[in-house]
Amino acid sequence: MYRDGETCLVATENATQVGYICYRQNLVCCKVDYLLVHPFHRGKGKSSEIVRLLRDKLIKEGVVVAEFDALPGVISSQIKNGKYLHVGEKKGFNGPLVVGQLTQDMKV
Repeated sequence: MYRDGETCLVATENATQVGYICYRQNLVCCKVDYLLVHPFHRGKGKSSEIVRLLRDKLIKEGVVVAEFDALPGVISSQIKNGKYLHVGEKKGFNGPLVVGQLTQDMKV
């Protein structure tokens, strides 16, 4: 699903797409719409690699914070454990979502 103003970064390995992250940027803020890693490449640090690529790109462009919603699982656990800033929780279409933020000074 494409949203107006959405940009995607694609991660590759050996010329094969292994994942991507799509986001919308507005001045100094960013909203991550989704991050997807191919099932064969999960558990290998690909999502962290993609987030680092996005963070580095956004820092160069003056963005100071990126916000995202996480389904129950690895990323929502990382938010709750302090890897990302825990902003809150909300009801999603298919269940609960944890809202997290990544700032330019956070290590990924």
